[in-house]
Amino acid sequence: MPSITARNKTRIFASASTKSTICLALKDFEAGDADSFVIFYSPSSPQPWRRLEVPFDVMDVALLPDPTQNGADYIALASTGEAIVLSDPLRVTRINPEGLFRIIEPGKGMLSAFDLPAGKLTALGRGGQAYHFIEPSDWPAVSATFPLEDDPTDHVNFLCAGMHAGERALYFGGSAQPQTKSFDDITAALLRGDIDDFTNRIMTDVRAIYGTLWRLSDGQWRKLDLPTSGTITSLLQSRQGRLLLSTNLGFAAEIVAADQIRGIYARSDQKNIALLTEWDDRTIVLLDDEIVSLDLTTGDEDSLPVPEGFEAMQNLHAGGNNVWLVDWRGLARWNGVGWDEIQIPRALLR
Repeated sequence: MPSITARNKTRIFASASTKSTICLALKDFEAGDADSFVIFYSPSSPQPWRRLEVPFDVMDVALLPDPTQNGADYIALASTGEAIVLSDPLRVTRINPEGLFRIIEPGKGMLSAFDLPAGKLTALGRGGQAYHFIEPSDWPAVSATFPLEDDPTDHVNFLCAGMHAGERALYFGGSAQPQTKSFDDITAALLRGDIDDFTNRIMTDVRAIYGTLWRLSDGQWRKLDLPTSGTITSLLQSRQGRLLLSTNLGFAAEIVAADQIRGIYARSDQKNIALLTEWDDRTIVLLDDEIVSLDLTTGDEDSLPVPEGFEAMQNLHAGGNNVWLVDWRGLARWNGVGWDEIQIPRALLR
C-alpha cells in the first residue's frame, strides 16, 4: 500500500530523477499555503532519505541542464514566480527574488517546468509566456508576445507543458475565459486542504481545464485546432522525433502535420491519460491506475502491473539506473518483473 495514508493530506505532485536519485515535491494541504517540502531518495547513499524545507509553494521540479555547472541537481519553480535551485547536500538558493519572470500577474506566477532536448530547460506559467534557462540569473522569453485567442481579451493565462523538435515548439495551456473561475476554485480548494473532490493527481485537475495547443515558430504563436477528443494532458517528443499527445478521455495520437493527427491509442472507457513517456524502445501510456506499453512500429500493446493502492499515478522515470513509478501517495521501483514499493519514512511526511 502507498506510504501516504488516505487520512494524511500530504500529496506528491511533482518529481524528477537523476541516474541515482529521485526528487519528490510534496505539499501538506492541511497545513495551508506555502507549506511545501522536498524529499531526496538515493538508494545507494549512506543517508538515503533527506528532507528539504522550502518557504514557498513548489509547482514543479526539474533537472538542471548541467548539474555540475551550478553545483546542484534540481531546480524548483514556485507559485511566486521565482525559480529556486535545490542543492543536494540540502540548500535553497533563490535565483530571481526581484521577479525575473515578466508575467501578467507578478507574484502569482504558477510556474511549471519541463526539460527540452539539447540540454535546455524552459519555464512556463500564468501570463502565457515561456522562458529558456541560460544560467540561474538569465531566463530570456522565447517570444516577444504571448499567445492570443481570436478575442484579444481571451488570452492564454496558463501554459502547462510543451516540447521542442528542431524549429518547431509546441505548448499547451488555457484561456482566461471562461476557465478562470474554475481555476481559482481549484486553487482555493487545494489550498484549504479540500482534496476529497479530486480523484486525479493535482496537476491533472488543472491541466484538464487548460487543453489548448499552440505552435511557436519564428516568434509567432498559432493555435492548432486538432481533432482530438477531450483536452490535452501531456506532450511527448519520442527518441525518433515523433510528436505525441494524450487527452483526458483516453486518447493518444501522433501529430503528423500542422493540424493533423493519427491515433495510436484509444480507450473505450475514456479513462484519463496522465502522461506519455518512454521506457527503452516502448511508449508508455500512464493512466491514473493503469500502465500500458505500446510498440508504435508493430502496434503491439501490453499491460504492466501496478502496485496495490496506486490510483493517481503521476510519472514514470526510466532514464537512469533505476526505473521509478510515482503516485501522488507513494513511490515504487521496478525490479525486473514488477514493482517494489518504497516506504517513505513517516517522520519525513510530518
